[in-house]
Amino acid sequence: MAVQSRRPPAPPSSPRWLTSRERRVSRFPCSELARRSCRNAFLTTSLSSLRRLVLALPLPSFFVVPMTLCLTRWSALFMMLCVVRRVLESNKVVCGGGSVEAALNVYLEAFAISLASREQLAVAAFAEALLVIPKTLAKNAAKDSISLCGKLRSFRALALTEPKYKWAGLDLVQGIVSNMKDAGVLEPLISKIKSLKFATEAAITILRIHQAGQGRAEEWRRVRRVPLKREEQFEQHSESLLLFSEE
Repeated sequence: MAVQSRRPPAPPSSPRWLTSRERRVSRFPCSELARRSCRNAFLTTSLSSLRRLVLALPLPSFFVVPMTLCLTRWSALFMMLCVVRRVLESNKVVCGGGSVEAALNVYLEAFAISLASREQLAVAAFAEALLVIPKTLAKNAAKDSISLCGKLRSFRALALTEPKYKWAGLDLVQGIVSNMKDAGVLEPLISKIKSLKFATEAAITILRIHQAGQGRAEEWRRVRRVPLKREEQFEQHSESLLLFSEE
């Protein structure tokens, strides 16, 4: 009696617990669509077989060039479709070119002035840190980051009273501040929120670790009775002299 071999069931194209709308914009259809587009463009069977051939066999140079173009085309299409998926998930977009970060800088500086406690310094420092994004964009484009960020902040401040400046952002091709909506420089809202949230959580974690490390070092020195360094001894001696002179 022959025993029939049973093949394992094929994995589903997307998880079953997703809704119909999430299944349409899930990761697998994006990757599959990018793969099919590249296969039709370069007349190849599949990208996985091309990778295996390149890694295993000594191929001639005329075959490596279309393979590299195929893989590059696939990665570009996959990233583009992932951005489209993010837009469909959030249904909202924001302007790029450092527009969001400059607007948050203006709003948070105005909010920091209204605070009359120690939180004012933290909010002002967070607002200043947000300007790193437009400054880095300008530096990578070989532009004057100081002047461009200054102009961008002035436009974002005018946007509080004049709505026509609310789409202002950095045009790094011409090196000016222009309308990002007309230029088509847009980003998904959910990606911007997640990037700011993760960066803030990472900074908070680093500060907590630093404070914990300082506390443990002081406790270890107090328990072990480690002698102070010369600089610390000099500081304590100078403080005692100042107190004696004041008395």
